[in-house]
Amino acid sequence: MKQILFPLALLCLLSACKDNFHLEGDENVPKIVVYCFPSLTDTTFINVSASSPIKANSNRHDIYSINDANIIYKINDIPQTVSFLGDGNYYVLGSHHAGDKVSMGISAKNFAPVFAKTSMPESTPITINKVIDIKKYDSDYEDVRYFTQLQASFTDDAATKDYYGLIVTNSSYYQSSYGDTISTIKESTVVDLDISDEPVLHPLQDVDNDFGFSRNFINNFYYFNDALFNGKTYTLHLNIPKFSYYGDLQVILYKISPEFYRFLKSINDMNNNDLAQKGFSQIIPTVSNIKGGIGIFAGCNESRSNIIKKESTK
Repeated sequence: MKQILFPLALLCLLSACKDNFHLEGDENVPKIVVYCFPSLTDTTFINVSASSPIKANSNRHDIYSINDANIIYKINDIPQTVSFLGDGNYYVLGSHHAGDKVSMGISAKNFAPVFAKTSMPESTPITINKVIDIKKYDSDYEDVRYFTQLQASFTDDAATKDYYGLIVTNSSYYQSSYGDTISTIKESTVVDLDISDEPVLHPLQDVDNDFGFSRNFINNFYYFNDALFNGKTYTLHLNIPKFSYYGDLQVILYKISPEFYRFLKSINDMNNNDLAQKGFSQIIPTVSNIKGGIGIFAGCNESRSNIIKKESTK
């Protein structure tokens, strides 16, 4: 079950997002909205809804589930069985493999049909090879802050332009009893990282703060490309608040498709542009690869690092 946590979390996150798109002319009509993230798990979830613009020249819209969608889902041109879960959610049972070509067509009554395609990337192994404690002065807090820094390394493929995402998970365990039965319960969270020591995540400079920009990653899912290290072994420097997380720490590195990277960048850029949100600059429409519709259909592949156990200092 834990292997499908990430696609499910993304569906919950992104299906609740407010995409920004042009509503002028022929665009001011309801469209099919799709979110789907094929991975190497045996279950792929598809969220299908309808976008209903409130009025022209507005970025606001309501979302309604589509429960009668006809979905044609193919892996390497072979149709797969699609089943309905309820409330606009569907699923496909069947494994994907690195290199697979995946396509999806969706139609529904009173909506124009939509189509999208993606490919399944290769995974990239990652290893946590060093853990150190550091302290940094934080001008926002006007105080010194303490971190545990994970240094995690991976090797990029020189032959391709690659795109990545990562999360750091923190898992702890406790025992629960019911009658004569004692069970061990695992609780996992996604760590909110300090990115000031990691160049590929483009931490903010002072001038960025002055002009109303922030650098937050939605759902603590951090994305980047290989522009700074193409074809090389690269070490990430990931700062974890020292006194906030204890237990098992693990880095999960996702190789993501180009369209997934562009989509993540567009929604994060919009979220971090304080001036645009207040109406002082233009909001750029969200990137989508759903032809005829809105949303994203994007493959990903993951690798998990070794686990680091962090003991409580209390």
